[in-house]
Amino acid sequence: GGGMCRDSNDQNYLSFGWNNGRVNNNMWAWAAAMAMGKHLDRTVILSPPIVKSMSMNGVHHGDPGHGRSAFLGIMEGMWDLDYLRENGYSVVLETQISPEIRAVSRHNAPMDCHIGINKWPDNSEMADCKVVYMRDPFQYKSLKSQLPKQFIRPAKWIRDAAEKIIHKKMGGSLDIDISVHQRHHNWGNKEKHGSKFLCRGTLKNIWTTNIGQPYRKAAKIWTQNDGEYNKMLAMTQLSCAANYSEAVEVLRYWKHDLSASPFFMASDREEKDRYKDMIKNGAVTIEEEDFKQMAEIDEAYKTHKRYHYDCKQIFCAPYKKFVQLTGVFMDMWGMTKGKFFMGGYYSTMSDTVCYWRGRKRMNDSNLCYLPERLTKKWVRKGIDVE
Repeated sequence: GGGMCRDSNDQNYLSFGWNNGRVNNNMWAWAAAMAMGKHLDRTVILSPPIVKSMSMNGVHHGDPGHGRSAFLGIMEGMWDLDYLRENGYSVVLETQISPEIRAVSRHNAPMDCHIGINKWPDNSEMADCKVVYMRDPFQYKSLKSQLPKQFIRPAKWIRDAAEKIIHKKMGGSLDIDISVHQRHHNWGNKEKHGSKFLCRGTLKNIWTTNIGQPYRKAAKIWTQNDGEYNKMLAMTQLSCAANYSEAVEVLRYWKHDLSASPFFMASDREEKDRYKDMIKNGAVTIEEEDFKQMAEIDEAYKTHKRYHYDCKQIFCAPYKKFVQLTGVFMDMWGMTKGKFFMGGYYSTMSDTVCYWRGRKRMNDSNLCYLPERLTKKWVRKGIDVE
């Protein structure tokens, strides 16, 4: 629920900028903003994504692509904000604060009330700021900054519907051995990058890039054996853009048998042959036909329309955006239900699912908190992996 926690004179606030990326890039930004809000004892203002970007001379201009990708349906009741509050985070919708506070939020905050990238200022540094502005929370990647993500979950109507659909499709059970995330990142260039799958090519692969560095460093601590080191990295990278046989290989390495029973899968469906290969071999998925008639989607859309946004300033989402987001959130929630979760390397969605599953379940995954688990040698050779 959105709740009605309105502003008062003694409250101080934190506003923040959304990321240009899609849902789970913005989950990173949102989580970091919540962490900063708690650090500074401020209420975080949740706002719709502004359809703006800034040119070098400081002039704001329309950027519809930004608003479209960053739209999460927060103002429209698609998230369980009460759960955030119950777990110690103070949050308010932009529509619930006074015009005076709104006028100095986000990029309108004075420059000395802006928080620089990866800075954790003391309260005293911001004492004169009624509203502080966190410019780029997406850059905050530490565990400290991302822990609030475990409490940022979809609304109950989405969670319940996902479980009901999966329960029916799994033959009347939510007893799921394995859930799989099939994320392709298929906008790479095979000739230039060595693979059309970005996570396997020269730009983002685990072996040579900055993205892979935490895994390489952790694997070196985990083992001095070159064979074990190479196998761990190879199986981690193979989890990205995996077809059925590759998923079988990854899970066999992690001592699980994908062929033993039907499994739940969330897929971006970018590679139709790989997606159909999974379906043919037992993948259970949530399809648009399963949920698109839900009354709650209509209500979320009507709520959005009631705001009467200026569409040149705020992204005005079409109805199909609410259908699409409902499917994404259901897929993500479904992945929390597998006893073992095969996430995809270089996927922010898999990262979010790991937080939703909780740190107590981190060892029931090939990917969740893997650099930490390797560094602390919680992954046992011959027991957890081959």
